[in-house]
Amino acid sequence: MFQITAITKTNSGYASHLQRLLSISPLRQLHWVNIARHHVQFITIRHEAERSNAEK
Repeated sequence: MFQITAITKTNSGYASHLQRLLSISPLRQLHWVNIARHHVQFITIRHEAERSNAEK
């Protein structure tokens, strides 16, 4: 799954909303592209279990 946004606030809280969405879905990760003010961000948000396994 991927999401494209144009959020200009640096601390909008949107990432935490996507993390909560991911926690209740069968997806393991999602990709988020934020395009705002001549700045493009590519962000991958992983399910909590996936992050724990990656740290081991």
